[in-house]
Amino acid sequence: MKTFGKISLRLAEIAGIKTLVEIGAGKGNLTEKVVKQMATKKTPIKLIVTEKDPDALKNTEQVTKRYPRVEMETILRGVR
Repeated sequence: MKTFGKISLRLAEIAGIKTLVEIGAGKGNLTEKVVKQMATKKTPIKLIVTEKDPDALKNTEQVTKRYPRVEMETILRGVR
């Protein structure tokens, strides 16, 4: 997961992407790894995280609180 996050952020930087979307955050493990990397590198990319389970989304919201300088939005929504 750590490598996936690093690769995603690097590709986004190279391509000039302004927003990344994580569909189905689950417990937020990958989310936290990506956000931590974004905070460390001061990456100016917005992260939008979706999850259909309100309880699981609470974990992701905690990540937002731990890294307040990272621009992140959580959305309660399943994607079909």
